[in-house]
Amino acid sequence: MATSKRLILAKIKKMTMLKIPLFAVLLSLPFWGLTQSSTLHEQAIDKTIEVKYSTKPSDNVNNQFLMLIAKAKSLPKEQAVLTYNVKEYQKIIKSNNNLQLLLSVGNLVNSEEINYLNFGITNFLKPSIVTYKYVWEDKDGTVLETKRIENVSFKNGAYLLKNMIPDTYQESTYKLYLSELALGFDASDVKKLDEFISTVDGYYNTDAQLNLLEQELIQIKVDSLELLEANYQKTLDNLKVFSHIKSLRFASKLDLDTNDPVKLMSHLGRAEEQNKTLKKELEFARNNMHITYYRKGLDWQRWNNQPIANDYFNKSIKSKSTYSPPYIELAQFNFVTKHYSSAIDTCKKVLITLKTDTDTRYKAVKLSESVIYVYIDSVKSFIELKEFNPAVALFEQCKQYAKDIPGIKVFAEFEDIQASLYQAYYTEMADKISSLIASDELMTAHISLDSMTRFRTINARYLPDANKENNLLKLLYDAWILKGKKFLETNETDSSLIALAQASNLCHKYSVISCTDDLNQLSAQAYQTQYNQFLDKSKQAIDDKLADSALILLNAARVLTLKNNIPANPIADTLFQAAKQLKYNELITAGDQSYHRNQMREALAFYQESMVLESEIELVTNPELPDKIEATVQNMILMLCNQCESFIEALNLPEAQQRYSQANNLAIEYDLTNKKEVSAALESLAEKLNLGKCNQWLQAFTVQISVAKKFIDKREFILADQALKKAYEVNNSHKECLIDVHEYSELTRQISAMVNYQKQLKRIDELLNEKEYSDAVENYIQLTNFYTDSCKNNYDIEHQPLDIFVSTHMNNLFIDFGVRYYTELGNTEFAINLLEILRRKDYIPAWSQISQETLGNKLALLDYENNPELNPKEKVMDYTKSDKWYNYLKKAYLLQWSKF
Repeated sequence: MATSKRLILAKIKKMTMLKIPLFAVLLSLPFWGLTQSSTLHEQAIDKTIEVKYSTKPSDNVNNQFLMLIAKAKSLPKEQAVLTYNVKEYQKIIKSNNNLQLLLSVGNLVNSEEINYLNFGITNFLKPSIVTYKYVWEDKDGTVLETKRIENVSFKNGAYLLKNMIPDTYQESTYKLYLSELALGFDASDVKKLDEFISTVDGYYNTDAQLNLLEQELIQIKVDSLELLEANYQKTLDNLKVFSHIKSLRFASKLDLDTNDPVKLMSHLGRAEEQNKTLKKELEFARNNMHITYYRKGLDWQRWNNQPIANDYFNKSIKSKSTYSPPYIELAQFNFVTKHYSSAIDTCKKVLITLKTDTDTRYKAVKLSESVIYVYIDSVKSFIELKEFNPAVALFEQCKQYAKDIPGIKVFAEFEDIQASLYQAYYTEMADKISSLIASDELMTAHISLDSMTRFRTINARYLPDANKENNLLKLLYDAWILKGKKFLETNETDSSLIALAQASNLCHKYSVISCTDDLNQLSAQAYQTQYNQFLDKSKQAIDDKLADSALILLNAARVLTLKNNIPANPIADTLFQAAKQLKYNELITAGDQSYHRNQMREALAFYQESMVLESEIELVTNPELPDKIEATVQNMILMLCNQCESFIEALNLPEAQQRYSQANNLAIEYDLTNKKEVSAALESLAEKLNLGKCNQWLQAFTVQISVAKKFIDKREFILADQALKKAYEVNNSHKECLIDVHEYSELTRQISAMVNYQKQLKRIDELLNEKEYSDAVENYIQLTNFYTDSCKNNYDIEHQPLDIFVSTHMNNLFIDFGVRYYTELGNTEFAINLLEILRRKDYIPAWSQISQETLGNKLALLDYENNPELNPKEKVMDYTKSDKWYNYLKKAYLLQWSKF
């Protein structure tokens, strides 16, 4: 063992002299390097593996993949075959008393270069699934162990078998090999290849689409007015097409810089320029469309085709709503077709809201006046026909137009028309109201008379005489009085009161009418009759055992006496007492029924309402009522106790505490705390409540332990640690419950190393997000050492070496840093590989300038030391493969070489 350590230290010292950092040496040492070991078996075997079409259902995914290959090669799906050359690496290492069995498959090479429509798809043909069977034999061929494993993840060069087992056989010769080996693909492989093939199809379809688009653009004529909008929309739609084509990212997905069979990008640029030129021409033609449409409408008007002319006038307005000439043309058409309202409203809009030229303004004013003259003629016709309502409405509209529309002259006819029209209308209304009163339609007459009064008041200048109106008011007042009297005689009290109320409304509202003694006497008589009816109905309700109805009627009778100064009848108090007694008995009976139905809360409410009635008036009381209330409350307390126990069993302590408080409060309120059954139930409940609290905390503790186990199963150790800490807090806050923490302590001990490991990984991610890449790498090296030393129970979490961590990271800036980092270590080959990864990820070359220049300088120095005679221009081509992406590396390399 000491000899091995000296050899390792000598190796470290020698590599340090070669200027290789110590941590890099440590990374390169295997974790078993400090133990005594020997290789019992080591062999590499070349194998050829074919993936063929199969009718087995289990090979369905492979068949889908091969169907895509068949499409690329234009073959039937049954003839599509993928052939791979691989090496099978076998190794058995003896370390102390253990054997390490190692099997891996690497050096995977696809023996055929496959293209789909001039685009290579070889990069998609790497299998991701392997099915194999390994066999471990002794020197005599006896099988010591064999196992068949199906459809597991495959990674070129990764171990298929890596087992450390005790050497119970103590042999010096063993065999270890794969008796079966089959490669395959998963659904994601099929999806990726299918997407790439679809992208290629889309690439060629896009070229055809551009050809069709160019042909359509050639056929567009700018001077075609009818198709102008459609053609312009076509150019706008084409912009969406170009945007969609660019969003497909054919250039990056298909690497069109190096392979563009149909020159799609230049074709796209040509079509865009053609569309841009045509779009500008169409936009220029559309700038003055409101004038173009207007003139087109005038042309159709001269050709005596007014409907088409109107269409163009409307298009002109739609094109520019503030352009006034087409409005006037449409208004003139409405005037000719006798749509006067539309015509004058249009003129009003033109004169008030639009910026109008002088000629158009003149036309609008004259047309508005023409409409008003037509309306005046209509008003005169209505007056002759005695149709006063439409005459007044139309005349008011004429006056409003003359007032609102600027430029219209004052019409002399208004004053003459207005006086005769209003007088005739007023007379007409008076005649109609008189007829309504005569036909006993008093309510309609009342409403009409109010309207007539308002009309005369507003137009008092033309209607100074109110005699007709006053006479009608008196006539209506007398009619209401008479109607109220008739209803009273027929014992229709409600209708009588309504009629008398209308009469009262008239005499209080209009000064020409005075309220008469007859009205007061009839109203008093009607109220007294209604009062007596209330008492009779309440007595009948009492006889029918309807306490609520009787009380409602008696209360209404009381309000009637107070409001109208009616002398109260002594029998009313007797009826009130009888109704209250009836209600009291009903409440007790309802309480008894609820008690027998075990509805204690309702029963208590009925009994309590009965107690309120006892305090209000003298009743024939029930002596058993206090006992009933006590029994009800006691039952309620016991029911609440039972509910509380159920909630305690369900660990719903808030609800349990609420029920306990309700029961205790009831016991105190009704002085039942000394009752033996009640006090025993409450004391027992208090004990169970305290015990339930401990059960709840125990459940909370157990839940956190279960959560921690689930997170451990998912290998989320930080979350598991947080759950364990919550369990600790529960126990620490409730030590009186004596919770068993043995399982908590054991889980905490088991995962402590992996918690620290994942926390350090998280910190490394934070450093990467903060762009502290150097610190992140240093922490990762420390984490590697920690993983090797402390994470013996790693829960099958495999720690990645630093180079894999860098090369597979999603942060392109970190990979860029890795180029410089490995260049400084002298590992230029891996630095070049990292640059290639960045290029495949479409990383912008300028962002990697420093890394490329650093690597270019380092490569030049190393190449010059190895062979000063080589041709630098040819050598740098090996690194860049004539790819413009590596221009910074190329320039730095040649510049450094020129300094030698």
